[in-house]
Amino acid sequence: LESIREEVNPEILDVLAWDTQVESHKRFERDSGMSIMDIESVRGGGGTDPACVFDYLRAESSSVQPDAIVVLTDGYVPGWGDPQGISSPVLWVVVGDSRAMPSHGQVVYIK
Repeated sequence: LESIREEVNPEILDVLAWDTQVESHKRFERDSGMSIMDIESVRGGGGTDPACVFDYLRAESSSVQPDAIVVLTDGYVPGWGDPQGISSPVLWVVVGDSRAMPSHGQVVYIK
């Protein structure tokens, strides 16, 4: 993530850590001196449900208005969430399971 951030150099990068709910939300602003490596280890309760990401973004719409959403996942999810009401394009980065087929957005598979 830090390498991608350095390459893309966005003005703001919001990192959400989630499992079946958003466990943490950390904002990184360009030139703040903060590193993604500063994120504390996230301990989830198990399971993954990306629906919580879209629910969170809808609930936080006044403070989080992403230009794009990149979701990193292993693809073992009960569903892909409902992007209704969110106009940002979604890129799914699926590690490992090349059979995972998101119901919306674009997908990149990483072996």
